[in-house]
Amino acid sequence: MIPLMRSMMYLLCDLFFMLFIMLFLPLRYSKRKAAGISVLAVCGVRILDVLRLAVFDNAPLPAIMFVVGEIIIMQFTAFMLSADRNSKVVFTSLGASNYIMAGNILGIITYCFTGHIYLSWAAGYAVHAVLLCFLIKYLRKPYLNILQKDIRSFHKLCAIPILFYMTLYLLCFYNPPLYELPQNIPVTILLLITMFVSYVIVFRSVEMEYRRSELQSDNRILESYANGLKLQYKSVESAEQKLKIMRHDLRHYTAAISVLLEEENYQEIKRILDELQGEIESGILRHFCENKIINSILCGMVSQAEEAGVSIKIKSSVPEKLPVSSTRLAAVLANLVENAIHSTTELKEGTKEGAKEISLLIRCDDKLLIIEVTNRCAEHIRFDENSKLPISKAGEGHGIGLQSVKTFAESNGASFDCHNVNGIFTARVLLNY
Repeated sequence: MIPLMRSMMYLLCDLFFMLFIMLFLPLRYSKRKAAGISVLAVCGVRILDVLRLAVFDNAPLPAIMFVVGEIIIMQFTAFMLSADRNSKVVFTSLGASNYIMAGNILGIITYCFTGHIYLSWAAGYAVHAVLLCFLIKYLRKPYLNILQKDIRSFHKLCAIPILFYMTLYLLCFYNPPLYELPQNIPVTILLLITMFVSYVIVFRSVEMEYRRSELQSDNRILESYANGLKLQYKSVESAEQKLKIMRHDLRHYTAAISVLLEEENYQEIKRILDELQGEIESGILRHFCENKIINSILCGMVSQAEEAGVSIKIKSSVPEKLPVSSTRLAAVLANLVENAIHSTTELKEGTKEGAKEISLLIRCDDKLLIIEVTNRCAEHIRFDENSKLPISKAGEGHGIGLQSVKTFAESNGASFDCHNVNGIFTARVLLNY
């Protein structure tokens, strides 16, 4: 009866595993199609389990090989069902394996104390159901939100569920199994508690890390905004000073023009008027759009580009009221322009790509918001297969700017794409509302 009990427990675990995957990962397919694929995967795994018991009589080495095969099938199915295919999916599916391990083990513990197979099934089912309901209520929504964020540390976290799974499997299912060595039950329970506490700590750490990165992004926005305001303030001071000088010198210009009119020296008069026009234009404040926050950010970006020896051409039409947060939009602009500045400054001088110029288009009307940044870049840029974003040459921890833009686009239902064609890099955000 013991092999039958384990097979039924495994079947229950597989069903709850696939249910966990369907609830805690964004699905690539419809729910009906995903459910069909899940059922096929469970059937395949159970066929392997029957072969293991019938052919090899649960011998240790074949048993391990079959278990590894079953794990690969389930993990591959989760990877196939997910809309994204990255380390977050691997971590989630490994976490699902740990989740079902808890119900499986507690079912066996129930059998150890009662000797009743059906009661052990009921206990395992109850543990699976209660844990799943708890996770759905308190964890599912924030976890799905985190999966949508650009957090690259999940591949490092995958070691945690792997180590817990291996330890629990060797402790509870390998020879001698837990029901033959009940003195291991206290250690097993403590290990299960440690596992769940570890997951809570990991989840909170990831959440805090994301919040920290968001605070850093907000600080960068505020810093850019403050720099823009400082530049505008300096421009106002400079314009006032030039105005005072022009008022003082105006009488000299008018006197000179009067003399030149009498002499009919119109060419010299034109030169003086052109000089006056140049001084007037140099005193005009930079004004790119009606939105004060966006205008300040653009002022700061232009100043940053000029300091880097990069020219920037801006075409903008942004009203005071926007359909999205002005500060978030300002962050998008700052990230896109900074990325363009860094890319442009890396170009070698004296080459075709050495024309250090950036073009920025931002327009917002009643139905459409468009942002497009174009700049020259290196001929060859590697793009990540999953995120479709350029891979930063500086390594991990860099390239966060474009990730932030992608997150903004996803959270607002906008499209974001970037591409490199013959050394011309273009990043574009398009939002219909």
